[in-house]
Amino acid sequence: MDIQNLSLKDLKPYPLNAKKHPPEQIEKLVRSINLTGFTQPIVINKEGDELVIIAGHGRYLASLQMNLKTVPCMVLEVPKIVADQARLMDNKSAESDYDIELLIKELSKFNSEEIIETGYDETELNKLILELEETIDELNDESVEMKGFDEGKEGNTKEKTCPNCGTVLN
Repeated sequence: MDIQNLSLKDLKPYPLNAKKHPPEQIEKLVRSINLTGFTQPIVINKEGDELVIIAGHGRYLASLQMNLKTVPCMVLEVPKIVADQARLMDNKSAESDYDIELLIKELSKFNSEEIIETGYDETELNKLILELEETIDELNDESVEMKGFDEGKEGNTKEKTCPNCGTVLN
């Protein structure tokens, strides 16, 4: 893989790139680049005289905001249809869920000043904690066995009462 430092002004964003890059994402990318530099080059396709971005539109926007002159790029020379497929595949392959429990364990090792450099803000952390609590509740609900539950009163054998919390289940 040949990485070249190219002039930012020579790169052309793909006009139909469907991936959104809201300002808060660009701010996170700026912080990431300031923290470690570029950990991924911008991938471009040489189409005639143009250098069209395949992957890295967010890094491109962050670089503009940082007033960088050059950025690391991986230059491809593939047919346009292949570049278009690769662009969509790059965006699609970045979609996935997190293991909330592992993510919270990982985030918990940072103090309040360090946590900002992970890209998570207080609102996002609170949302993660709520998701973890919901996941734990769901797991608890699924793993509760009917053994140990008292049958309900008045001969209703379908109604059960939790011996720990007193919740009545039908």
